[in-house]
Amino acid sequence: MRIEIVSPVRFAAFLAGLTLLLVGGVWGSVHVPAAAGQAQGDAEPVLTVWPTPTPLPTETPRPLPTVTSTPRPDNVTVYLEGCAKRKAASFQADYAEAYVLPSCNHGGENVPQAVVVHATEGELAGALAHLRDPDSRVSAHYVIDREGRVYQLVPERVVASHVACGVEGCVKSCPAFLCGDGKPETRTIGIELVNLGKVPPDWQGTIYEDYGMAFGWRWWEDYPEAQRQALKRLVEDIARRWGFPVDGEHVLGHYRVQGKRDPGPALNLFWERNGNPPREAVFP
Repeated sequence: MRIEIVSPVRFAAFLAGLTLLLVGGVWGSVHVPAAAGQAQGDAEPVLTVWPTPTPLPTETPRPLPTVTSTPRPDNVTVYLEGCAKRKAASFQADYAEAYVLPSCNHGGENVPQAVVVHATEGELAGALAHLRDPDSRVSAHYVIDREGRVYQLVPERVVASHVACGVEGCVKSCPAFLCGDGKPETRTIGIELVNLGKVPPDWQGTIYEDYGMAFGWRWWEDYPEAQRQALKRLVEDIARRWGFPVDGEHVLGHYRVQGKRDPGPALNLFWERNGNPPREAVFP
């Protein structure tokens, strides 16, 4: 057997060729797409090495700041504090449509269970001045003018001096749940309607002629429709918030509690008027 001795130079050349073959095959299979290689001709491909992404720094979450809110005083607190300083401080209206004109003629806590409707028997300016005058010692929770604008003078949760059984006592038509203890003012809301009440037959305004001659008189100032509708909305809102029904036992005229004549026969709350002009009830 013949043994050929390979020279060191040839052996080194053989190893170099084998190395190029292996490296070229592996590089071509993992780096350069065929199309790119053809476009670049015989140019040697360049190996792109993406850097290892640096991890984002971790932050310890900061605690949210503590927000402390100061409670807003309710309308009763604001009202009583203002009156105690002999200054009729404004308060937030209980009824959204009302304009606040405070009167400090009040007395104690009120738990409304009914509404008592009055007539001012005078004009708006005079009625507001009287109800807000400390010397008069009278007030109401609300006043509604002929155009239907509503004014609130006393918060609903405070007693307004609009009704009382007094020395003579309450009349028999007053429901027992209101007048049983002789203090209907502590469980009612008083609403004054701007209206003159009795008028002469030749009065130039809108007259209601009462055929039944209630209270011994035939001619009364009529209540405009805007005022009647404003009363209806206000009463329904009060009754909803305080949880009592709108009926003849819970919405009454002043004459049903005391020996008074207001709001008069022109205001037919739950009945059709027997007179001229006829009109359906405010609460049909």
